[in-house]
Amino acid sequence: MITDEQILIRKSGIGGSDAAAICGVSRWKTPMDVFMDKKSELVENIQSPEMERGNILEPFIFYLLQKKYGINAKEYTKTARHKDYPFLLAHVDGLLDEGKKILEIKTTASREGWGESYTDEIPNEYLCQAHHYMNVMNADETLVAVLFGAPGFLSVLSAFVEEMGEIDAVNLINEKNIDLDIRFYTVKKNKALANVILKKEIEFYRDWE
Repeated sequence: MITDEQILIRKSGIGGSDAAAICGVSRWKTPMDVFMDKKSELVENIQSPEMERGNILEPFIFYLLQKKYGINAKEYTKTARHKDYPFLLAHVDGLLDEGKKILEIKTTASREGWGESYTDEIPNEYLCQAHHYMNVMNADETLVAVLFGAPGFLSVLSAFVEEMGEIDAVNLINEKNIDLDIRFYTVKKNKALANVILKKEIEFYRDWE
């Protein structure tokens, strides 16, 4: 679960989950929502069931990617800041290729906006998020690993992982040869899009300050 300290850090700058809203392409937040959140002194640590499931399943998927798919990502638990614009923040799930590639892990019950596996067809919210992270981390590419499943299945799986622990859960799934619907998408940095997002975020921050 995200801590109050992490919430305060996120309120001090613009993070990946803010990028789509600032660019006006989020289905869940408007630029005004982001503005009001940043200006508010209230620290609310409220998470939806989807967010709670994601927090439980993320380390499980991270370990599964290593054990089953041979994806040797390194965990990155620090808050990264853009070298020129330190108010731009990144909390990424992992790094590959000595930091030139970012790993993002998602869980979802909806296939809306997702294309075929191994393409770059992902929802606009995550496309903006990936480019925000690549701007901050000076990376060239983002690998997005997505676990698809019905809400009931994801709830059962998260309860199973929470009880077993991610390592034992992965070992049991591998032992029983259970296939999960995990798909991979590769987003290469589009410099034009990255620059548009960067410009909008800088303008937003200057208005906010």
